Amino acid sequence: MFTTLLIKEWKDKAVIALFGLVMMTAFTAAFVALDGQDDLRELLAAGFLSVFFPAIGAILGAGAFESEFRDGAWAYLLSRPVRKETVWLAKLAALLSVLAGYGLIFLGLTAAVPGLGVTIAGYKLPGIHGLILNMPPLVLFTSVFFFSVAFALSLLSEKLLSLVLGSIFLGSLVQAALTQIAFRAEGRGLLSKAGLYPWLDAYKLALVLSGLAFLAASLLTFRRVDFSQPKRKAASLAKHSALFLIAAWFLAALWPTLSPGRPEELASRFTIVEDNAYFATTRGFYRYDLGRGSLKKIARWHMEFGGAVIRGGKVLVSGWTHDGWERLMVMNLDGTEKRTLLGPGIEGSPVNWNSWGLSLSPDGRRTAFVVLDQSRGDRGRWDSLWLLPTDGSGKGGLLRFDQDLQADVKAASWFRVVAWPSQPDSLILFLAQREGPRSLWRFDLATGAQHRLYSSARRTFVSASPAESLALIASRVGDPRPIEISFIDLESGQMTDSARVAAPAVPNYISFGSVSWSSSGQDVSFLFQVRKGFYAPAHCYPSEGRIVLKEGEPFEYSSMGHDSLAWADGDSRLVLVRPKERSLKVLDRDLAEVEMIRFPDSLRNVFGGQAFGKSMLFQAAHPESVWRLDLDTKKWKRIW
Repeated sequence: MFTTLLIKEWKDKAVIALFGLVMMTAFTAAFVALDGQDDLRELLAAGFLSVFFPAIGAILGAGAFESEFRDGAWAYLLSRPVRKETVWLAKLAALLSVLAGYGLIFLGLTAAVPGLGVTIAGYKLPGIHGLILNMPPLVLFTSVFFFSVAFALSLLSEKLLSLVLGSIFLGSLVQAALTQIAFRAEGRGLLSKAGLYPWLDAYKLALVLSGLAFLAASLLTFRRVDFSQPKRKAASLAKHSALFLIAAWFLAALWPTLSPGRPEELASRFTIVEDNAYFATTRGFYRYDLGRGSLKKIARWHMEFGGAVIRGGKVLVSGWTHDGWERLMVMNLDGTEKRTLLGPGIEGSPVNWNSWGLSLSPDGRRTAFVVLDQSRGDRGRWDSLWLLPTDGSGKGGLLRFDQDLQADVKAASWFRVVAWPSQPDSLILFLAQREGPRSLWRFDLATGAQHRLYSSARRTFVSASPAESLALIASRVGDPRPIEISFIDLESGQMTDSARVAAPAVPNYISFGSVSWSSSGQDVSFLFQVRKGFYAPAHCYPSEGRIVLKEGEPFEYSSMGHDSLAWADGDSRLVLVRPKERSLKVLDRDLAEVEMIRFPDSLRNVFGGQAFGKSMLFQAAHPESVWRLDLDTKKWKRIW
């Protein structure tokens, strides 16, 4: 009997099936006719996917019981010696198989029609907060959902057009509600374990469960209600749909709690403060006690990590919520007194602020950052500084830049806070124009006075010492493009004697990599490009105005840029980390190689290495891990 009912439904829906095939044929012909016009092909494919499949799903579902209404065959249908569940299931299976058939035919077209598969695979919906949504899976979920809504409503009327429009309207309302709920849940951190794209995964799960809720309500109504009473039938369907939707959304809400979620990943490099090393992951902020060798998670994230600054006993953290809002938080070094300073729902937050230059005052009581004014120009202009207390006791203050310090986003390649010296109370800002000069400025926070410390038309690199009292300035001079290394006292603005070193004539930034200051601030090392693609360690003596390059053959710089230098053992040794060679080299202060230490087999894809005393800390990705190496004993230990 089930097979007989199934065949009957296929015959009844032959016209709709034919209509779908005609539409697919017309689409295919139009796609082939647009050969060579990629933009129009992509637009056509996107429109067909987003309109045809949801619409045909609604049409198929809405026509589920059309013949019974049209022929007045309800009494005959329900009096036959077959269970109501079998009748309902036969209709559902027949209509779903037609919808699945459309999907299979379209899949075959992507393989048979030249260029269609590439266009469909390459088309993605616009990014949402760094997220790119693949269109076909979302179309599939939406089509089946609209089918479920229309199938449930088909019990109420024989008016096909009204049912199709009503199911699309109702389905769109439910989709909009689910999207909003998922966005808000992610913004509040409720989906932190939900998956790679938390709001989207939660939305798709809730959409599937909502479709099942409508189908379950349809089945119960079909089994229990007398179809000669339309009002009771409609009331039963509405009641059961509401109850099952509540249950579906409750299950969807439970899923993030029960789901193990995506693997935890590293999100920042180490920051070493006294005897502790701090680093962030996609799930929280960790403190590693270097003396005791103990690790503790001191905070949990409810956002995508952006950056962190540690100073004055405070941790300043930035990140993004699901809708693109940037959030700024502060807490103590033990994770206590965590508060949000800027972000959604915080009054007085500037609309656009630049987290590249996150900065904390030496006492940790204030933060400052550059603000973007988008009222002028198409991309905006960096024109002011926002100064904000970190204890949440007051609103921020806006300090305007002088005209010479302001910069259009389109014209500025780099604008950031370089340092916040303790004396005087001022910020050091570095502005790099794409076509204009590169300049270093001191911004007096008490008076608002702004003073240019350095300006050059050359390509320039700036790095402040750990104490933020001294800054290295490296720039190209001219043919054959030697590099000039200078040092500037950030309090007095006085420049020291310069040292020059030959640099290759290559279209690189200024041939620098991995600048590392000694803990005392008396020495600075870096990787220097001696010829195209090949680097050598260099040791610069600021007090003597000279540079020492490591003798011997230079090494090829990793394309991932993970080669690094670090001072260790009381600034008596330098450690050159070479992930590509899976080893590190210990150098003395004259850059002579002392020894080489191999990575363990399980330590791969190293992207961070820092020194503390006679130990080195390393971070690696895929798999995510944190390691510690004792330089004296050569023993490795995985700490996370």
